[in-house]
Amino acid sequence: MPDGTIEVRDGQLRTLIALELGLTRVPVWITTAADPGTAEAEITRISDQITVNDRRIPLTDGDRAAGIAQMLDFGASVTRVARELQTDREEVKLAEKVGHSPTARQIVDEGQLDFEQAAILAEYDLVGDTEAVQHLLNTPPSMFTFEARRIANQREERRKLLQASLPYAAAGFTILTHDLDYADPKFLSATRLYTADDQPVSLAQIQAEPQRWAVYCDLLEDVATLDRETGEPVDPDTVDWATARYPDATPTQGMRHAREVEQHDLWDAYYYLPTDQLDAAGLHELTDTIEPDTVTDLSDRHEADSSDTAPAEDDPDAAARAEALAQQRAEARARAEEERRQRELAEQRATELDKLGKAAMEARRDFLQKLLSRNNDPPQQASSFVVTSVITEPGLLDSHDATVLAMDLLGVKGWRSELLSSIENARPPRCRVVLLALVLAACEQRTGKKAWRYDDPRVQRYLRFLAEIGHTLTPIEQVAVGDRDPDCIEI
Repeated sequence: MPDGTIEVRDGQLRTLIALELGLTRVPVWITTAADPGTAEAEITRISDQITVNDRRIPLTDGDRAAGIAQMLDFGASVTRVARELQTDREEVKLAEKVGHSPTARQIVDEGQLDFEQAAILAEYDLVGDTEAVQHLLNTPPSMFTFEARRIANQREERRKLLQASLPYAAAGFTILTHDLDYADPKFLSATRLYTADDQPVSLAQIQAEPQRWAVYCDLLEDVATLDRETGEPVDPDTVDWATARYPDATPTQGMRHAREVEQHDLWDAYYYLPTDQLDAAGLHELTDTIEPDTVTDLSDRHEADSSDTAPAEDDPDAAARAEALAQQRAEARARAEEERRQRELAEQRATELDKLGKAAMEARRDFLQKLLSRNNDPPQQASSFVVTSVITEPGLLDSHDATVLAMDLLGVKGWRSELLSSIENARPPRCRVVLLALVLAACEQRTGKKAWRYDDPRVQRYLRFLAEIGHTLTPIEQVAVGDRDPDCIEI
């Protein structure tokens, strides 16, 4: 080095052994360092050390990932690293993530997770999401992809929620990060509140005093379809969605090209008033009241056999009957509120189970992509499954969306002509994989996030086949095949 020091570039183990034995002299080969201290010199050093160790005593996967991450940090491109270390570009990208995370490097070296799983964990470790890291560390390997997808969806939903809530926060509302139980004693839903003249509280009144109110934004399943240029709403039924993958395609006559529109999330806002703000806001909950006329009417009904009905004030039993009726009304109102609360809880639970269904669907498609990326023959059970499927459902392969999904699973860009080109010179095993992909995609297309809600023998047969060839069914998929009660699933 320029300052006269000698730096070990090759032979770390021999150096450490010499130090351990107390040797004062060892044979070495000393060369002048080229551009010491520069990024290029560091890239070359790390590359040489990784390559040398790959051919002697290999580095641990964690140490190798750390070296790759350093090369990239010094400015080496992914292509250069892959070329110099004779590895795959995708492997380099995974190594970069793992290499930056001490936790991920450790679990890779301990064999707890494979490299791809460790890269997912590293993403959360690097942003300080300790909750996600701990959850994934406690997840069985067979459920890792599902849980990772579930966490990713939760984080994405939270980001969208916060973004949708920003305008309300700017206006002065308190932001709720989750919807409230209808029976929460600390808050009252705006739908239950009335003004002094017994009129429902209006949105204008709420917006006039935002500092009193809390708001929860709920993401709807529907989306808004808008003209990309003008922002005007567009009827989605007038869009030829089949043109989405093909910019130059001509849409069906009378319809619009999918590239002319864009879709956005739709949100509902639910307003809540803290209970301690009820009097200050001049609002109240609507309660049943017994008016004198009502009492008279009730007296008349109870004494329908009498032609001469005494006034309510002269009837000694009128007050008792009015009190009893008020009690009945209060009980009926309480029952109705409890029934509504139970419906809301059931809807909320179904929504949460749908989210599990979405994560399961994404994990399942990851499994399919890996399965179909092989060039060898499909599993033995595949032949029977494919033949049975096309015989029992002659139109199974007619779906446009299923074909698009099959192309995605196979990693083929374009349309049917490109798919044909991909198998033009393929060996028979690969052709059988492509046929399996077409059938699996058709089955997968109808197995959405809500598959658990329905008793569909076709979906059940499909999921059981996947389980036979190595896919571990998640709890929500076990519900879909009929092996589990949805009420027993934790959410």
